[in-house]
Amino acid sequence: MRKVERVKAVLASRSLDRPSVSSWIHYPSVDQDPLKVAYYLFIAIFKKI
Repeated sequence: MRKVERVKAVLASRSLDRPSVSSWIHYPSVDQDPLKVAYYLFIAIFKKI
């Protein structure tokens, strides 16, 4: 699937060719270091479980 096809499929509740994943962080002290980004995303996700 191309990007546009993937977005249209998600909006139409159809299945995708791969999982759709996104992240967004606005903390310069964190988002400049990939290991810190992964760590804080992991904490954010698993604190909710």
